[in-house]
Amino acid sequence: QTIDLLISQPDEIRRLRRNPIEDASHYGVLVEDQHYASFISIDTNNRIFYWIDEATSEIYRAHLTSNTISTVLPQALLNEDNNHLIIPSSIDIDWIGHNLYVTDRIHGCIWVLKNDGRYATKLITNIESPWVITVNPILGILYFINYEQGSMNNPNERIVAIESAYMNGENRTILVDTDIVYPTDLVIDFYQNYRVYWADKKKESIESMNHDGTDRTIIAHIGIHAPHSLDIFGSHLYWINRDSRSLYTIEKFGRGLSTLVIDKLELPLFVRIYHPLKQIQSVSNSCVIANCSHLCVLKPLNQYECLCPLNTTRQVNGRTCKAPTVDPPGNPVECNCLNGKCVYHVETNSGHQLAGCLCFRGYTGENCTLPQTPPPPPPPSKLWIVIIIVSVSLLLIGILAFSLIQLKRKGKLQSIPTPQLPRNIKTIMNKIRNFIIRSTDNINTVQFRNARSTTARDQITTKSPAVFPNPMYGAITTASNQPARLATSSDELAKLDIEVQPPPSKPSRKATPASPQSSDA
Repeated sequence: QTIDLLISQPDEIRRLRRNPIEDASHYGVLVEDQHYASFISIDTNNRIFYWIDEATSEIYRAHLTSNTISTVLPQALLNEDNNHLIIPSSIDIDWIGHNLYVTDRIHGCIWVLKNDGRYATKLITNIESPWVITVNPILGILYFINYEQGSMNNPNERIVAIESAYMNGENRTILVDTDIVYPTDLVIDFYQNYRVYWADKKKESIESMNHDGTDRTIIAHIGIHAPHSLDIFGSHLYWINRDSRSLYTIEKFGRGLSTLVIDKLELPLFVRIYHPLKQIQSVSNSCVIANCSHLCVLKPLNQYECLCPLNTTRQVNGRTCKAPTVDPPGNPVECNCLNGKCVYHVETNSGHQLAGCLCFRGYTGENCTLPQTPPPPPPPSKLWIVIIIVSVSLLLIGILAFSLIQLKRKGKLQSIPTPQLPRNIKTIMNKIRNFIIRSTDNINTVQFRNARSTTARDQITTKSPAVFPNPMYGAITTASNQPARLATSSDELAKLDIEVQPPPSKPSRKATPASPQSSDA
C-alpha cells in the first residue's frame, strides 16, 4: 500500500511516495524556502501537516496536496503570539481534541494551543530541557524526552529520561531513566497496544515499551548506525541515519536486517509517515460536549478539562475563561490538482490566500480531473495549398535537373536512338538488329535465360526443335530419319554471324512418316 514519507531538511521538506508492493517511489519537494525545518506532525484525517522552522521559531501548517509535484503554501501560527513567547523545539498534534502540543527548551515547559495557533498556555513547567514530544489522545497521555544536568558533584553528567503525563499536565511520571544515552525521537504504534518506540543515536539502538513503561524491549541493535528519527506504520519502522544521509526500514518486531529505502539525501532531520489509516479515527471526543470557551484538553478514561489562555483565569463554572475570544485564522489553502500543478496567490490588500490549478495537457476543470478533447486543426487555406504544390513541383524539377547534369558529367548518360515506325517486317528486323548491336557494344557478357554466359561476338548456334510423332504412324519406319530444322531467312542470320546449316530435304507425300528421333545439327 502506498505511503507518503515526509522528510525535513534545513531548507525544505520533501515527500517520498512509496509503494513497497510495486517497488515504486517518487521523491519531490513539498515545502520550499525554509530556514531550518525540523519536527513534523500530521493530522491524517484533515490532511494537514505541521512543522517547525527552528531558525525563525515559527510553527507552520499546510494542506497536504494529493499529487507529488505540487508544493504547498505555508500558514504561520505563532506570528501574533505575544511577540513570540513560544520557542518551539518539537510538536505533535492531538487529532481528536484538535490541539497542538509544543515543547520549549528555552522556557523549560510544554505548551498547548489550538491547532490554528490560538489560546496558547503553559501545560507543564519546571522541566530542565524538554525535547521530543508525542501524544496519545486515545489514552489521554503524552510522552516527552527530558535532558537534565548532573548533580553538584558531577555537573558534566547528563541525566536523560523518558517521561509521561496526562494531556492536561497532571501525573508527570518518569518511565525510562536507565541504560539510555541520547534518545532523539519518540513515536507511538496505535495498532499494537499503543506501544512507544524511541531511537537512541549514541547507543545505536531502537527500543520500545508498553504505554505504561513496562516490557522494555530492544527492537534493533545490530546494523543500526546512528538512528536520529523514526516513525512506524503497519509492520515496519522507518528511520533516518543523518551520518550516511539515508532512510532505512526494518520490521517492527526486530526480525531481519534494515533495508535501504533512499540515500544521498541532502541533510535529513526528521521523518513522519502519512497514510489515512495511521491514526485511529473511530474514537469518541469528550470535548465535543464540554462547552469550553477557549481550550479543551483530553484526560484518561474519556475525561476532559477546560483550560484558559496564558495569564487568564477560569470562572466559577470551570468552562468559561476571563479572556477575549479570537476569530480563527481560517484553514490553510487547499489545493487538489489531480492532473496538474498547484499555483498560489496572496491578495495584497486582504492577505487572503488563493490557490488554483495549472492543468497538464489533455486535462481541464477546477481540479484538472476532466479529460480535454483537443480541438480539430483548422483546414488549410487555398493559398497554402497552392504554395505547397508549387514548392514541391519546383523541388522535384530541381532534383531531376541536378541528377541529369551529374550523369552527363560522369559520361553515364547516353542518348538512345528512337526508331521510326517501319513499313514492313524486314525493315522492322533490320531496325531491331541494328539497335541491339549498338546497345550491346560496351557489354562484355550477356546472361541468357538458360543461364549460359557467352560473349556478344561468340558464334551462336541453334538446336533442332523436338519433333513429336503422330501415334497413328508410330509402327511404320522410313529410311528418312532426319527431323526438320528451324527454317530461318539465311540472309538475316548471316548478318547476325550465325552459322547456317542446310535444311533437310522434305519427305515425299507418299513416303512413310519419319520415326520420332532428333539429332543436333
